[in-house]
Amino acid sequence: MGAIRKTVLFVGCGSYTAHYQRRYFAAHNYWTIDSDPTRRKFGAKQHVIARLEELGQYFPSGFFDLIICNGVYGWGLKLNSAEDCDTATSQCHSCLADAGHLLLGWNDVPGRDPAPLTEVRSLSRFSEYSFRAFGTSRYLTDTPYRHTYCFYQKTN
Repeated sequence: MGAIRKTVLFVGCGSYTAHYQRRYFAAHNYWTIDSDPTRRKFGAKQHVIARLEELGQYFPSGFFDLIICNGVYGWGLKLNSAEDCDTATSQCHSCLADAGHLLLGWNDVPGRDPAPLTEVRSLSRFSEYSFRAFGTSRYLTDTPYRHTYCFYQKTN
């Protein structure tokens, strides 16, 4: 019996993500999304050119098992306000399957946390999820830029 194939969305593309499909997600139904058309070359074979806030225009409810939004919050033209974050996480909630997971990675330093996560109302639709590998729902890396991973699970 083979592994269960999951449907994964990776938000944001760059040269550093070009190998993700073959290296990390080859056994999965892997998608990428980025609003910058020039970043398409770094995305998955299944790529959408759009903002995360528009996710529901491209995918039906319950489509994804996992959405990874790492390094998008607080970076220039991406998610830089509580309103944008609220719309984006609401779209993620809608497009995630029941009990699906959202991984939000961001730098917890001044200037890179434009909207405190407590102000992102739609995150309350998720439950914090204790990621087994770290034993916590919020993992702070030991780096100068305090990269933080927050793990959530869709609840109804």
